[in-house]
Amino acid sequence: MTYYEVKHVDSIPNGMNGYVRIVLWDEQALHFVLQTSYMGTLEVQVFNHVTPPFIAVSQTASAPASLSVLSFYSMRWEPIVMNMPTVQASDFLKSSLSDYNQIQAISWLTPLFVHFSFDTSSMEIVATLAQKDFLSKEDWNHLKPMLSATECRFSYHQGDWVKHGR
Repeated sequence: MTYYEVKHVDSIPNGMNGYVRIVLWDEQALHFVLQTSYMGTLEVQVFNHVTPPFIAVSQTASAPASLSVLSFYSMRWEPIVMNMPTVQASDFLKSSLSDYNQIQAISWLTPLFVHFSFDTSSMEIVATLAQKDFLSKEDWNHLKPMLSATECRFSYHQGDWVKHGR
């Protein structure tokens, strides 16, 4: 980290003939992003505005559609069992869709590819729809008008993740 801060070295070789590279290190926001491979990232965010504070980690693989896995830890890096933010295909769809269009859209959203990241300014988890990278251009163009948004956000409140937007 010292080398990164003085801009001497921001990457090291990994075991797969690639590099692990620091993408972001923000000490004030307690936010850290590593590019672990050409297709993967590791993002860490400390949620210190809640009681008790905790660490959230998003591990993402992209091939090319992104799929993330979230995990949570105490400030001593002990795993925490907590409810995960739940994302469903319907979270991204317009509520006014006909039954037929909803079935069609959900078929394009199966399997659902979601990339989890952290917004340090609002202390939220951002779930971004990565379906565009999975679908053909034609299928994406059919799905796009049925979407209400391509992201939804979650904030941590009284021990649970609260979904915002739609």
